[in-house]
Amino acid sequence: MSASFILALVYLLTCLGLILRMVRRRTLLSVHIGALAVFSIGYYPLPVLFKPISPLALIADEKVFQALLIYYLFLCAIVVSSLWMTRFTAAVAPMRFGAMDPIAFRHRAAIAWVAFGLYLVYVATTSRTSYSSEDFDAFFQQQSNFRALVSALAGFCAGFISLAYAAAAAGGQRRAQFTFGAMIILMVALALPLGQRLAAIAPIIMLFAAMASMRQTGKALRILVVAVVFLMAVSPFAVYLREARRAKSGEFLSAAEVAGHYQLSSNPAMQSFQSVIDRSDLVFNTVFMKDYIDRTGFANWTYYYSVLVAPIPRLIYPDKPYVLSDDGTIEGDISVKAWRLAFGTFGSLTAFGGLTAYREGGWIGVVLDGLALGALFAFLARWLGEGSFLARVFYAHFFLLFAVQKAPPCFFEALASLLGFLPLLLALLAVGLAPVFTRLAPRPSRGGAREARVAPISGRAS
Repeated sequence: MSASFILALVYLLTCLGLILRMVRRRTLLSVHIGALAVFSIGYYPLPVLFKPISPLALIADEKVFQALLIYYLFLCAIVVSSLWMTRFTAAVAPMRFGAMDPIAFRHRAAIAWVAFGLYLVYVATTSRTSYSSEDFDAFFQQQSNFRALVSALAGFCAGFISLAYAAAAAGGQRRAQFTFGAMIILMVALALPLGQRLAAIAPIIMLFAAMASMRQTGKALRILVVAVVFLMAVSPFAVYLREARRAKSGEFLSAAEVAGHYQLSSNPAMQSFQSVIDRSDLVFNTVFMKDYIDRTGFANWTYYYSVLVAPIPRLIYPDKPYVLSDDGTIEGDISVKAWRLAFGTFGSLTAFGGLTAYREGGWIGVVLDGLALGALFAFLARWLGEGSFLARVFYAHFFLLFAVQKAPPCFFEALASLLGFLPLLLALLAVGLAPVFTRLAPRPSRGGAREARVAPISGRAS
């Protein structure tokens, strides 16, 4: 057996151990780390274990081993730090938004309908993703401020509907469950034409996080199984849809025009498995980017400055640097650099997590970044995940980003995402503490036993 195969096997066993710990412990933090392990399997160990049928087949084993080791060390640092930090996060006060919490909880049905409408606006204004755009540069340069705002709010809207469903499930409110559940199913269906696998399962993952944060971990784990099975089932179709919508002539076709030509394999299970194995692009990319980083050096001040100014809207600071760029432009992003090195044109290859941490300081950077990220995970599980109803809406959104979409991001990627929502957090807090809204906050009813059972909790998840 090769060195990379042995490391991949150890990686897989580690992930399985974290999943088993999630099932047994069922704390919110163990759920976060367990979900991270579930989606890490497809990104890292599986493509290496099945190297002969993956794009890694032609790469020297030593280089594959080094690339995989970056991600394994990163994961180990996250786990060790997050577990160690739990002894300190118990003293952190869970986040609350003052009067906004009881108002949002009492009127969650009406707000959920508004959120669903905003999500429909997002889908209606999103015909393609950067993967399927003919001009990658133009895709980002032509995004309007309105489009950016709608995209940012879409995740928050899905998170609110997920929390509303979790609250209804905790209170045994069947009619509300049916309504919010139908919204979630429709959001999944509407995201499928984008050809983005993670976008399609995003509402399901947010529901998983919402159920876990409301202490319904058993149901949450069943939802996670549904998400994984659904991802495996739609993965080949989503990839086909994304690639086929760009015609040879350069014309961008609608999803309906190409969906009818999709052909199911005679072995759908193998087709889905191969689609996962083909996700070796992250390890594949790391092999070449590691050599590039070793030659050119680590991230500079602009890279870190771009994270610090992430909360400032472009309406106020239109020339602020692109996040995690070493020269302030989109071409300074590591994923864009990777594409240019590989193909000589403008595009993006998958690059996040351990690779981005390696860019910050080599092997030492991987360990230090992983330790910082683990501490952040423990803090968020306590501060947002065990906070008020609205705090858990934010947690569901960040859970998707930090455990699934980027499994996991590096610390500064996660920090940039958090800081990007800082203005919204502060605005909600300021409104919630304003006297006029404090007076408008609904008071608990005398017969509010059922509401009390589903009201936001502040204790440690169990």
